[in-house]
Amino acid sequence: MSDFERLFNEALVLETSRKKKSAEVQRITNQLREKLRKIDIICRPVCLKAVDKYNSSGTSLQIIPIGLGIAIDFENKILLSVRLNYPTGQEPDESLNFDDIGRVESALRRILEEELKVAGIPLTLGEFTVPTDYYGK
Repeated sequence: MSDFERLFNEALVLETSRKKKSAEVQRITNQLREKLRKIDIICRPVCLKAVDKYNSSGTSLQIIPIGLGIAIDFENKILLSVRLNYPTGQEPDESLNFDDIGRVESALRRILEEELKVAGIPLTLGEFTVPTDYYGK
């Protein structure tokens, strides 16, 4: 067998192995995506209930429930991304103060973690973000 044939056959074996592993990775990725979708279905109502409680507390910034982004990390944490509004319906502008965001997070954290506990969901609020690119446009 020539060097070319040997190298070509080795490359063929590697390509076959790569395709099999790639298919397995895709199958696992699809299963993971489906599990995370189901987790979202369970967690979203609890998060929305916490947001409703937070919004009804008469705070200066309200969370827009429709803008609620939920993700899960695997250190038992919920990651939330929220949009904020003033009770008048106006969005904050680029002068949105990060201290204000911290107050929203602190108040929501207490409410959300209590709601998660009541619902029997062993997660905590990990990261809370307010995408400031929404504002000031």
